[in-house]
Amino acid sequence: CALGSFILMVVPQRRFEHAVALLVSTDKKAYEIADEVGFSDVRSFTEVFARLYGETPGGYRKRIRSADMGQDI
Repeated sequence: CALGSFILMVVPQRRFEHAVALLVSTDKKAYEIADEVGFSDVRSFTEVFARLYGETPGGYRKRIRSADMGQDI
């Protein structure tokens, strides 16, 4: 959808780099991270995150933490 592509072009990548850092280094909830990186609601944050990274913030956190611990999901 054109609007989705436009949103991905407008949203600064640094916001999501910061979100990723928070996901893997803190226990903050997704809504807290969404607020911290400038999203007014967690649903929008989750949708854009999933488009960029191919999974939800929670799924990303679980996969990365599991890999860091040397465990398979």
